[in-house]
Amino acid sequence: MTHLWQFPLEVVKLIVAHIDTHKDLYQWALVSKRFHIIVTPQLWHAPLGNQSLIFGTAYSLLDCLRLGHDRQLGHHIRKLKFGRSDVLQYVIQLLGHTPLLEELSLRRLAVRKQDIQWITQHCPRLQLLQLWATYITNDTIGSLGDLCYLHHLELVSCTRLTAQALRTVEHCPLTTLLLHDCTLAIDHHSAIYIQRLTQLTRLELTTPYGGTTRKFMNHLFPPTTTVLPLLQHFFINGSPDDPIDDSVLVPFIKSHPLLTDLTIANCRITQTTLAALGTHLPRLLRLDISSTGGAPLPFPDVRGLIQTCAHLVMLRLNRTDLDPQSFAGLEYSFKWVRAELHAVDLERIRSA
Repeated sequence: MTHLWQFPLEVVKLIVAHIDTHKDLYQWALVSKRFHIIVTPQLWHAPLGNQSLIFGTAYSLLDCLRLGHDRQLGHHIRKLKFGRSDVLQYVIQLLGHTPLLEELSLRRLAVRKQDIQWITQHCPRLQLLQLWATYITNDTIGSLGDLCYLHHLELVSCTRLTAQALRTVEHCPLTTLLLHDCTLAIDHHSAIYIQRLTQLTRLELTTPYGGTTRKFMNHLFPPTTTVLPLLQHFFINGSPDDPIDDSVLVPFIKSHPLLTDLTIANCRITQTTLAALGTHLPRLLRLDISSTGGAPLPFPDVRGLIQTCAHLVMLRLNRTDLDPQSFAGLEYSFKWVRAELHAVDLERIRSA
């Protein structure tokens, strides 16, 4: 009989890769020295999980790295999350021990300019950065442009930032840019810098109030121009004061045929936009056109969209767009005033 510890190293690593809890990984590490060596990198890959967002464990982790027998433990860490319960001083000291860190989330921390500079110097391989309500300014993040591997940037409720903040990262290889509850999403100067991020595959824009305007969308996506040729995921929350309508959406849809995930909330959508979606987005998988702010969408047009988009697996609509007779027999789910049609329902509509 072959025992587990007699398996080739590569086989054991594949087995360990399917263990998803720190408790189980820790038990594996106690089995033998060989298992300890195999499990340690995965055990320390994301040592805090989501705990630091609640309990503030930055200090405890820093102590482990300082007092541990293995002085290279910090080199295994790839992902860290910190929240307002963490002391920024300990967070910054801890990051000095993680030179191979790839993902970092900072929430509700008073990050200073020198802190960002420290991060860029000691975590040069950072690929994903989340800054949530960190009270930062343009000057604070001026050194982010030094992160030559940064491909995912998420700014949430960073209300002090202006369009100039995006200028600092225009030379980073960004593929994902998420601006949520930021005034950046209504400043037309932001559009200029976003247009320069030609490698973007995912873009999400929401504002702390009012929504994104048609004027901003026209600046960001001029008609007949493919601004972001690789864009696959787009999220926009329109403004009721200057609503985004067919005149903006149709040219945008035509010029970005690689879209697979599209959310156009609080936009005035009509049959014209539905027809453009079905004609120009053959790869569309998920579509959210709830909160349209206009008249209910006729079921024949919705059905035509579903039949044309053969790969569509999720469609979210206003509840008022669901005619009980047209949608009879479907098992769609309600979320507040919205209804979601999933793969089974969509296939029934196609085959009806």
